[in-house]
Amino acid sequence: MIRSIACLLSIIGLTFALENDGDSLVMEGVRAFYNYEFEESINTLNRARSQYPDHPGVHFIWSSAKYYVSQGIDPIHSTYDTLDNSLAKIEPVYNRFVKEHPENNEYRLYLGSTRGLRARSSLGNKDWLSVLIEAYKGFSIIEEVAQENPNLIDAQLPIGIVEYYASVSNIFIRWAVNLYGLETSKALALEKITNAALNSKWAWIEASGIVSFIYLWLEYAPYDAVPFTHRLSKEFPNNFYFKMLYLESLIKTNMLVDAKNLIEVLDKRHGLLTKRQKDWYGPYLDYEKALLLFHENKFLETGEKLGLSRIAYNFLGGVMKCAQPLSAFFNPTVNSYRRINAPPTKSGASRSPSSISYSGNNRTHMIRIPDPGRFELRLMDGSTNPYLLQAGVIAAGLYGINNKSDPGEPLTCNMYTEYKKYQNLKKLPNEVEDAIEQLEECKERKEAFGEDVINSYVKLKNQEIEDFNRDERFDKKSSITDWEKNNTLDC
Repeated sequence: MIRSIACLLSIIGLTFALENDGDSLVMEGVRAFYNYEFEESINTLNRARSQYPDHPGVHFIWSSAKYYVSQGIDPIHSTYDTLDNSLAKIEPVYNRFVKEHPENNEYRLYLGSTRGLRARSSLGNKDWLSVLIEAYKGFSIIEEVAQENPNLIDAQLPIGIVEYYASVSNIFIRWAVNLYGLETSKALALEKITNAALNSKWAWIEASGIVSFIYLWLEYAPYDAVPFTHRLSKEFPNNFYFKMLYLESLIKTNMLVDAKNLIEVLDKRHGLLTKRQKDWYGPYLDYEKALLLFHENKFLETGEKLGLSRIAYNFLGGVMKCAQPLSAFFNPTVNSYRRINAPPTKSGASRSPSSISYSGNNRTHMIRIPDPGRFELRLMDGSTNPYLLQAGVIAAGLYGINNKSDPGEPLTCNMYTEYKKYQNLKKLPNEVEDAIEQLEECKERKEAFGEDVINSYVKLKNQEIEDFNRDERFDKKSSITDWEKNNTLDC
């Protein structure tokens, strides 16, 4: 959800240039929504629709709020039913408004916004042609209104978003955006988004969240993000996502005491979220905790032999405990297991892990500690999803910290020549089926990623395994199969 109304306003933009009857009541509903007072928000917007049926934005805002509230509590397919039902009620309203008042730019803008929301519904239902058609129709209207009304600051937000992401995209995307007559200058796009965050009447909330995200993760200018994240956190104290943005900016600007205090607040509030929200924000909060540890340099202990602190050893212990199920993420293809547990080559060049062990500067183990304050995990291969990789390491490490996992003593042997001496060590999965089974049975991974993510991933991988087994048989001592060549080498 709530990255609030993020998807929504990336193609639209809440736009009121003039005062309208009902503005205060609609804004009351908007503020309640952003403060996670969802029932109050919907009730307020229902009242506003009844009392001010000609208000330009109330119907669209009501529809958007119902959709995003549904995302936090309902199964995914139900959220699109909710959206479709509300759109069926408001689309005829905006078509009538535009027909009766063709000179009213606000009605035109919200008609375009509604088309954009229809495109979102088509995307969820995987109706790709409809996505393209509705998105084109919607943005064309919005872009026309924005060009005709350059002083309509709220309307500049969706334009700035499109221009910014076009500026950092490939040449084809930039060319397509230029066809609209839009700029592809990152600086000018940021200026539009920032102007909306500072000066718009309605879009400032969403614009502040978007510009914060850009400064924190895309431009890496965390000091520029602080004023926006602080304001959002203060204005909407119950908004978990805005608090997370503020936390990120505190950590990256080394305001670590404030960051630790905020983490305590978020830990308490996490229990108040819906199950679906917990699935979204739990891993995000874990990431922030890990980021704080690194900024505090909690992994370094100069007096210890290998240079890791106790916290770092706990983190390492968590990674080792979770290595078997995480192999499903880190080594996700049939072909991955020609490397894991592979027979050593005569040259010794194929130094890939087989057992769950760690050492100092020794590449024959799954984990090595080459320098003080860090360790190298050598489990994953090039076919891993980079997002699942990072999330998996962080989640496992934080599990280790929270449970004070002990990795045991490091080994100094050559694991490829002396592995028979250490039969008691846990082994890494031998085939992708083994890794998937371990992941499916791992309670801790389901808690970290959410059952929906794990179940969907397992289903996908089992389908791949079924496809492979239909025509081939896996034997790491034999040559790579045609199926692997066609399906895994470009992962």
